Amino acid sequence: MVGSLKPYLFWLHLHPHWAAFAAGLIAFAESLAVVGLLIPGTVVMTAIGVLIGSSVLPFLSITLWAIVGAIAGDVVSYWIGYRYHEQIHQMWPFKRYPHLLDKGERFFNEHGGKGIFIGRFIGPMRPVLPLIAGMMSMRPLRFILVDTLSGILWAPAYLLPGILVGAASQELAPEATTRLLMLLVIALFLFWGVSWLLKRIYHLFESSIQHMVANVWTWVRCHPRLNRIDVFLRDPRRPENHGQFGLVLLFVLVVSCFLILMCSVARHGVLTDWNVPVNYFMRTLRTTSLDQIMVLITFLAEAPVAMAMWLGVLVWLLLKRNWWAAFHWGVLGGAVLTSTNVIKKLVHYPRPTGLYAVPSDYSFPSGHSTFATAFFGFLAVLLSYNRARVWQMLAAIISGLFIVAVLFSRLYLCVHWLTDVIGGFLLGSSWVCLLTISYRRRVSNPLAPIGILLVAIISLFIGWSGYFQGHYIKALNNYTPYWPRYTINAKLWWDQAAQQIPRYRTSRFGEPLQVINVQWTGTLDQIEQVLTKQGWHKQQRRTLVVFLSGLLSKDTSKQMPILSQLYEDRRPVLVMTKIADDSKTVVVLRLWDAHFKTDTGLSLWLGTVGFHKAWHNMLIPNAKDETEEAYLATPATQLLAKDLQGFDWKQIHYVQIPMGIQQTEINWDGYVLFIRPLKKAH
Repeated sequence: MVGSLKPYLFWLHLHPHWAAFAAGLIAFAESLAVVGLLIPGTVVMTAIGVLIGSSVLPFLSITLWAIVGAIAGDVVSYWIGYRYHEQIHQMWPFKRYPHLLDKGERFFNEHGGKGIFIGRFIGPMRPVLPLIAGMMSMRPLRFILVDTLSGILWAPAYLLPGILVGAASQELAPEATTRLLMLLVIALFLFWGVSWLLKRIYHLFESSIQHMVANVWTWVRCHPRLNRIDVFLRDPRRPENHGQFGLVLLFVLVVSCFLILMCSVARHGVLTDWNVPVNYFMRTLRTTSLDQIMVLITFLAEAPVAMAMWLGVLVWLLLKRNWWAAFHWGVLGGAVLTSTNVIKKLVHYPRPTGLYAVPSDYSFPSGHSTFATAFFGFLAVLLSYNRARVWQMLAAIISGLFIVAVLFSRLYLCVHWLTDVIGGFLLGSSWVCLLTISYRRRVSNPLAPIGILLVAIISLFIGWSGYFQGHYIKALNNYTPYWPRYTINAKLWWDQAAQQIPRYRTSRFGEPLQVINVQWTGTLDQIEQVLTKQGWHKQQRRTLVVFLSGLLSKDTSKQMPILSQLYEDRRPVLVMTKIADDSKTVVVLRLWDAHFKTDTGLSLWLGTVGFHKAWHNMLIPNAKDETEEAYLATPATQLLAKDLQGFDWKQIHYVQIPMGIQQTEINWDGYVLFIRPLKKAH
């Protein structure tokens, strides 16, 4: 498959002008009215960028042709709209799908000429806006000037991600680069297909739900007794809109979900089953640099920091005499703080353990998650209410990013369970829904979004920086995972009497996964030196480049997984491989720090020794080889035992091992290899 791609890449090297013409044609079609809606232009341009970055295609000619093609497509679309004007509405596909033009017309009316520039970088708008500009009789010279500027910026911007990926691929061997390019192109088209499908499903359900809510709202308004609900909920700015009723339904749904979750947590019910697996998984993601970032993020929703932002915004609203907004913002702070503390004491759910210092209060719901959802969520409501839809979306996206970041930080730092974070999000969302419903019932003085945003940012920064100065180092230490260390008697260990030593390692979700078939005392330097003399090789630290080099290499010994196998959330301290005598089988030894030391001062390393099979051999099995099968039928511990020069070793039979854990990779025969340095002769 890879070999069949070589002739085409070689041909592109020899005929770059045809590739440039093809890039221009793709950009032209992607910008053309109607046609551009059917072409995954972003995916194709990224794929072309990958070829540019990998030196298969020239940058300058490709970029120039892409710019020319994009501008030409827009000009043709503009001319069609200018020539046929209102007749466009009666043409396919706009006659059948009028919303394609409706959204574009609203966008153009709202943003005018600059909408042509902005729309160039918005996928669904790109092939429609030039058509609408022509229909709206936008001056040709003005259109061409704005469109040319956007086209000049658009082509390099859409090629840049692919160029960076292609340039990074030059770190790999030529054969690996070819495979990588092929895999990236396939992945891009798969991503585009899945995204398109998910978008279609979302729009289908969104329109159905909106239609249903509108019908129910109409029925409520016309009902002789229920029409009082309309009077109570009505938004005076949009009395015919069913948005208030939709918020009520959303509020009921969110509160119901929260109550169900709270009852399940209080009873340790089925909804808590994922708490431990997710906590285990998050511990496996921990790194020192990421810890530092997550602590900074989680500080955004610390109670003193969040309340500093709340107080700053409240004072600003009062100074501006916006009493209605100030009332709701003030109620929000008190309601969130009170409800969180009361529910924590009612449910009294314990926090996760395994950190140097576990917070003393109860776990459910997460106060940080509640504060972040409530304050950032309602702040977005204040900033975007009665504003253009684009500003509403922008406020929702920015506040959503802050909320998601804080929620993830609580899970990552392992100070809350999954149910705590979900519960905090639901509790905060319920307060946002309720206060938004109330806030929209009355017309208040218009808010200056820039002013309230600046006040929120400044007060948040003041609270965050002050808290950072006094608590960052302490929090970083307290959130560090903790593994206790033990001392065992060397003789008891050798006689297999130390029962506290684990016999298997767990998966990233805490489930028993694989037998530990090696227990080794000594120094890592000594172990590495002895095995190196016997033909073993130490593996490099796993990075993305190393992983891709191995993944796309024919050398089986280099095709190690990028995700390290873990023991107690820690990566191996030593990984060594050896090519067996059949030249096809790779024997892999992994050793982890067991947090045990013998009374003689030697560290105990727990590990696994097993076989590794290349990914392409698993996808495309080779013909059976009797020599290879013979090696795979031999327990891996026996192959390791042959190379233990300078060490004393023995095998001990284990019988009580959990069912269902992996044994095929190590071809386990029920024996564990115990290894220790040879005693010096006196």
